Amino acid sequence: PRSTLFPYTTLFRSVTFISASQDLTRSDIHFVSLTEGIYYKYGKDDSLYPKDLETRYKVDQRLYFDMGVFYKAFGDLVYPVMFGGDKPGQDKVDKLKEVLGWVDGFVAEDKFCAGTSQMTLADIAFMGTYSTLKAAGGVGAVDLSTYTNIESWFAKCAKLNPNYEKANGEGATAFG
Repeated sequence: PRSTLFPYTTLFRSVTFISASQDLTRSDIHFVSLTEGIYYKYGKDDSLYPKDLETRYKVDQRLYFDMGVFYKAFGDLVYPVMFGGDKPGQDKVDKLKEVLGWVDGFVAEDKFCAGTSQMTLADIAFMGTYSTLKAAGGVGAVDLSTYTNIESWFAKCAKLNPNYEKANGEGATAFG
């Protein structure tokens, strides 16, 4: 039964999916397990994590992008200062701008981040990163308003997520 096998099945799927990559860490496996866990526990249908393999691949790719590229670019600018280290160099600012350009392209033409016409788990993950970036305000002196596709996408997703403020907005604001 799924109820007794769920944690092991999810971890097995996660490990199997990422086993070909040498760049992923134990925390990455945990992240994937949590993402699948959210879907299996709360998903009433397959809209957040589509069953169609091609679409699911895109959602999974964006989840890994959020974790390994988008959030990393943000963290590389914020965490050194937060923990008393040196201010990051211009290369880290340039990397964040490059990543934001990619994200802006992902959500262009009123699409969601996996290129879908509806919100998925990937959008929820991206919302966490972007809302924290916004709340931190002026990270690397990057003007987020210039990424108009992201701004429109974010507003759309926040409206579509009925619990956004409680589930994410309050935490992002506290972080900022």
